[in-house]
Amino acid sequence: MLKFNRKFIHFVKNCFAVCFIILVIFMVQNAFVTDISSPNFIHSRAELSETPLSCKKITDFTEYYMCSHKNSASNEDLLESQRDQILLALKNYPHATLIDIGAKSGTVSLPAAKLGAQVISVDSDPRNINALLLGKEKSEIGNHMKILYNRISEGGDFGATDESSNMVDSVPSITLENILKYLNYADVILNIDALGQDCEVITQYLWRKPKPAKILYVLMHWKNIFFKKGNMPSACDQFPQMVEGFRVSGYKPYTETGFDAEMFKYTEKEMSQQELMVNPPESILWVHESAPTLNR
Repeated sequence: MLKFNRKFIHFVKNCFAVCFIILVIFMVQNAFVTDISSPNFIHSRAELSETPLSCKKITDFTEYYMCSHKNSASNEDLLESQRDQILLALKNYPHATLIDIGAKSGTVSLPAAKLGAQVISVDSDPRNINALLLGKEKSEIGNHMKILYNRISEGGDFGATDESSNMVDSVPSITLENILKYLNYADVILNIDALGQDCEVITQYLWRKPKPAKILYVLMHWKNIFFKKGNMPSACDQFPQMVEGFRVSGYKPYTETGFDAEMFKYTEKEMSQQELMVNPPESILWVHESAPTLNR
């Protein structure tokens, strides 16, 4: 009996030791994945250098103000198309949080927040942050929109032009995982317009098992990352891993084929793997298998 008790105690000790080792490994792994930097929220323009801005009133879908500096992104048609798709996605999931990475002047963030969605706007250019803050203030958005002055660590200086690249050297880095952790892993709709670094923003998340949060839709400016060099995009070293990551994570790619703003009617088609590579469209919406397509 005594011999049996000793063996049992030895067995229990070994079990505790194994469990402790597994717990330590998990904590270390989790720390490496998530702990890059805390979210760098900006609440006032007084926290930044002054930027000359001009503002205009927008009345599409809702009424809000969008402000811009002299070097603001000029591809308004594309940005408005992104806005329309994101608003439709939020209509399907009104309680999801929009993470707008590379938010620029707020073409996507501001109307979404004004319509009542919870929005996290992320940019690394201080001029864009100034524009977002003023647009938020003039639009009287309040707590629906939070502004992060951060770089995405996997993706370099998104939001920075050649002229502004020296402005972001001291901007703290953050990962998508950091933002998801801050949101307590709520359901998310993700817009990525990171000037060629889009795939680095999302690839790590796609290969996480299990997923820390459910990202229902991922909208990407596809031609941003698909500058062809031979048969591969030169702007994204992780392109094959990203595309395969979307597939194994249960996403399908769609491209917009039409949008009627008056009727709020949207049409889209599913893209094949070959079409993604050979004839890349301006933007791609990755739809998770648990979410409906936007034209339903």
